[in-house]
Amino acid sequence: MYKDPMNKISSNRVSYLDFWYLETGCKIERLFKVSTVVLFLVNLLSGQFDVLLVGSKVVGS
Repeated sequence: MYKDPMNKISSNRVSYLDFWYLETGCKIERLFKVSTVVLFLVNLLSGQFDVLLVGSKVVGS
C-alpha cells in the first residue's frame, strides 16, 4: 500500500517542521562552525602578524 509522502507531511506539520529544522538547522550550524573557525584563524594569523611587526620594530630600534 503506497502513501503519498507529501500528503503525510502536510497532514502532520510538526514532523514537516522537524524535518525542515533538521535539514536547514544542520546546515546553518555547520556554516556557523566554519565561519567561527575561519574568524578564529584570521584573528590568530593577524595577531601573529602584529606580534611579528612589533618584534621587528623592537629589534630594529
